[in-house]
Amino acid sequence: MPTKAQSKKGSKTMIVIRNIYLYIAALIGLVMLVVGVSTIIDTVIANYIFDVPREVGPGGYDYQAREIAEDVSRGIASIVAGFFLWIFHWRIIQKETKAHKNL
Repeated sequence: MPTKAQSKKGSKTMIVIRNIYLYIAALIGLVMLVVGVSTIIDTVIANYIFDVPREVGPGGYDYQAREIAEDVSRGIASIVAGFFLWIFHWRIIQKETKAHKNL
């Protein structure tokens, strides 16, 4: 059976590990958000500002329009997933920080 000191030390270790997890998860969410925004900005700049000639395939199929749609949808998905991952963990961090300061 662990002593009180060992139990307290284990508890502090778990808190540190949990805080590391929360900050890493929040960082990953923030990175996903930034990658999504940069993907959309890159797509807009490459295809609408620097008007690149489009490749038209057999039957008039526009391959570049499909690539643009895929890039934009990938960017939006990354923004949404990254935002919710970040905000979920960041709110927990803020709540615990505020509770710790009130002690």
